[in-house]
Amino acid sequence: MIEEAMSEEMEEKKKLADFVKSVHRDLRKKLKSGEKSIGNIWKDHCKNTEVLQDYASAMQKLATVHWGPQQLERIQWCRKTLLEYFKSGGLKKCIEKDYKRLKRYRALNVCNIKLKRYHAIMVHNKGLKGTML
Repeated sequence: MIEEAMSEEMEEKKKLADFVKSVHRDLRKKLKSGEKSIGNIWKDHCKNTEVLQDYASAMQKLATVHWGPQQLERIQWCRKTLLEYFKSGGLKKCIEKDYKRLKRYRALNVCNIKLKRYHAIMVHNKGLKGTML
């Protein structure tokens, strides 16, 4: 009986967490698609009152029922993380990491282009036209 109740509680917690994560995943997917600006994506998101109501309900239930004593720890972690991000150079670190990733991506892209050109030349020189990398 107790195990069944705990199993149901864990199922509900997973269902709520999965819903919250799906909202976040959907926002990231829309942003990565590049079809709309961040502002337009956010405006559309804020207009979807049904999803927002479900999201708020899920978050409230997770925070008040499922997280229990961990709730204060989560709040303190969020506060610490936000302070670090905005006041202690966290934003600068993120921008620097993004810049390094962009440089690596560009370098890899240039290497890939050069490899394809080299391969095309080699194929042409060997008379193997139509062979692709």
